[in-house]
Amino acid sequence: MVQLHVRQRGADVARRAEVPAGTVSNVLDRPATVREATRVKVQSAISDLGYVRGR
Repeated sequence: MVQLHVRQRGADVARRAEVPAGTVSNVLDRPATVREATRVKVQSAISDLGYVRGR
């Protein structure tokens, strides 16, 4: 069976974490500017989705 991998986007991470897309970018680029609870939600969504930036 062929398994297809769907590339996740920042918008998919934002939707999963229930935050704006800009917040995902901030977590990746400027994590100190994002509240810890929000960072944890975004990092969890990144992990759950297997998101890899700029691939």
